[in-house]
Amino acid sequence: MKGQSTDRGHAFGTLVQASKRTLAMTGTLFGGFATSLFYLLHRLDPRLGSEFTWSDGQRFAGLYGVLERVTKHNGGDSDDDDYGHYTGLRRRSTRVVERPGISPALVTRLLDSTIFLTLEDLGFELPSYAEHPVILNMIRGNDNGPDQAEIYRDLRDELFQAAKEDWSLMSEYLQTTLAWPNACWRDEETSLGIVPALPANRLYPKEEWLVEKCLEEKRRGRKVLVYVRQTATRDIQPRLAELLGKAGLRVVTMHSSVGTGRREAWVNHQVKNGIDVLMCNPRLVQTGLDLVDFPTVIFYEIEYSIYLVQQASRRTWRLGQTYPVDVYFAVYNNTMEHRAVAHVGKKVAAAQLLYGDDIAGALVDQAGVGGNFLEDPAREVIANTAIPDLGELFTQQARAEEQTGWLLGTDQPRLVEQKAEVTATVVLSRPDGLDPRHAVQLTMF
Repeated sequence: MKGQSTDRGHAFGTLVQASKRTLAMTGTLFGGFATSLFYLLHRLDPRLGSEFTWSDGQRFAGLYGVLERVTKHNGGDSDDDDYGHYTGLRRRSTRVVERPGISPALVTRLLDSTIFLTLEDLGFELPSYAEHPVILNMIRGNDNGPDQAEIYRDLRDELFQAAKEDWSLMSEYLQTTLAWPNACWRDEETSLGIVPALPANRLYPKEEWLVEKCLEEKRRGRKVLVYVRQTATRDIQPRLAELLGKAGLRVVTMHSSVGTGRREAWVNHQVKNGIDVLMCNPRLVQTGLDLVDFPTVIFYEIEYSIYLVQQASRRTWRLGQTYPVDVYFAVYNNTMEHRAVAHVGKKVAAAQLLYGDDIAGALVDQAGVGGNFLEDPAREVIANTAIPDLGELFTQQARAEEQTGWLLGTDQPRLVEQKAEVTATVVLSRPDGLDPRHAVQLTMF
């Protein structure tokens, strides 16, 4: 309902227009970009419609969010040398994209029509909540098998070179580099050929960590909820369930064949049967389920929608939870997955500022192209940008005490030097104070 052209959004707008009064409730109001609120407010608030047309999303972002203007010089020694002497073609191209972040002025759009309410505001006490990044190194080659890290680097470099020559292959590059490290034990078919499977009779680092963590939690009397992204045609759940089962753990996997209306009863039945680990795609439990029997949550693979990450993370930190909740995000070091998790954390940090939480550090330190998340890591790879330290993106303070969490950033801004192959001028447009009519421009080189 927050999208510009989704069917649910259009249906929501029709219902609002047909209703005398509207009460809209959501647990995930903001998606990191100012425009994630623009279309929702445009449907709900007639005052916004009188100031902005439906196609004014970028103008709204310029006033209430952060815009990046990138100018690419294709040749010439001077900024004034815009055209070729013989061809007359422009040597400079400019594009404007929205970056995550908000202006304080956006709050003035919400104060008279929005209530931010938490469980703490209602007087309910919940146990502590903590998030933990787990960064693992891939296996180095030895007598027992090939080098997982080296094969990944070769695959990444070859696909990236192909994508630079044919941009239509960028999607394959991104999807393959995201998925391969967690499924290296099977053949990977790409446009460049087939990457042979690594030995399936060995435990890879993330698998080994998962087994040890689940065994540790069982000894502590805690059940574990494991989230996996590859669950359809590329399903890796059977292998994980087999590995956990061999270690003496009782594991069940919930598939989409379990209907929405009976999933809670299905889970309760499995808990009564004494399971240790519940495994599923986070999309199956993102809304409507209370999974308080699983105080330990492991994102074996992370989803790249911050709405989904927030909702899935909350399944166990609910009323009725009596144990401290620990959420783990496991990634392989220096991989596309590592970079993607950092992006999710920064987007969620921007959302938390709007909700009133203290997260001054990670508001705008992320590139973004519209709503297409997977372009963010691609742009960083092209610019050879260093991957942020995930330890600085997570807070370990109790959520019940600080109202923080959700992959938040440090409390202080950080300046990161970035190197790029092209000359670029970046302009960030932001309001000055709380008056959106006066904008200033900050140019960084």
